[in-house]
Amino acid sequence: MMRHWVFVMNENQFNQILEKLDILTKAIAIFTIKDLEDRKDKIWILHAMGISNSEIAEIFNTTTSAIAMTLSRKRTSKSKEKGDEKAE
Repeated sequence: MMRHWVFVMNENQFNQILEKLDILTKAIAIFTIKDLEDRKDKIWILHAMGISNSEIAEIFNTTTSAIAMTLSRKRTSKSKEKGDEKAE
């Protein structure tokens, strides 16, 4: 016989759990990029992990505009690389 458990939480408890999950996500993200040397690669990976531009800016102590510019340049370079591969 399987038992089913139902947990009820209030909005405050839910928000506390979300806050802890955000902290864990950031910790995992930082651990993931710690051995990379290129800042652009670090930013790109954090972005791919779903970290917002403002959170990435906070991690690197810079502005969201600088992060957006880095991501834009990275997208441009990736599309150029794909174009070069097709030409070969």
